[in-house]
Amino acid sequence: MLKCFVSGVFLRRVAVAMSFLLGLALIQAEVLAATGRHALLVGITRYPPSASAIDLTGVPLDLISARKMAKAMGVDDSAISELKDQEATKTNILARLAQLRAKVLEGDRVFVYFSGHGTRVMTRNGCEEGFLTFDEQVINEQELAKFTSPISQRAEKVVVMIDACFSERSEEHTSELQSH
Repeated sequence: MLKCFVSGVFLRRVAVAMSFLLGLALIQAEVLAATGRHALLVGITRYPPSASAIDLTGVPLDLISARKMAKAMGVDDSAISELKDQEATKTNILARLAQLRAKVLEGDRVFVYFSGHGTRVMTRNGCEEGFLTFDEQVINEQELAKFTSPISQRAEKVVVMIDACFSERSEEHTSELQSH
C-alpha cells in the first residue's frame, strides 16, 4: 500500500515537472517565433495646409488593419514601429527603413506599410511616382528600393504595401504632363 502511495506522489511530481517544462517550451517557442519579425507602419491622415491635400479619414482604420496583418506574420507589438501624421517626414521614414535594413537577419520577416497620398512629380528623368510624406517630400520607388532590396536579400519574406493613389491632383498633373 505504501508503495502505491509513493508511486502516486512521484507520478504527480513528474506530471507537474513535465507541465512546467512544456510551459517553458511553449513560451520559448513563442519568443523565438516573435524574434526576426519586424514591421514599419506609416500613416498620414492630415497633411499640413500648404500641401493642399484632403484629409484621409480612413488612415487610422488602415493602420489598425496593417497592425493585424503584421501580427498575422508573427510580429510582436514591440517590433512594430509606427509613424503617424507629423512624425511621418521623409527623414523619419528613411531613418526607420535604415534601421530595419541594419537589423534584419537571414530568415527574418518584414512588413512595411504606407497609407497616405501618392503623387507624381516631373523630374529630369520624366514623371516619377511616389508617396507623399508629411513634410511634402516624395519617396519614390528607387529610394524605397535602396532599403527594401538589401532587406529582401536576407529576409525570408518581405511584404511592402502602399495604400496611396494619385487621384487628388490628377487633373493638375495630367495637364502638367501634357504640356511637357
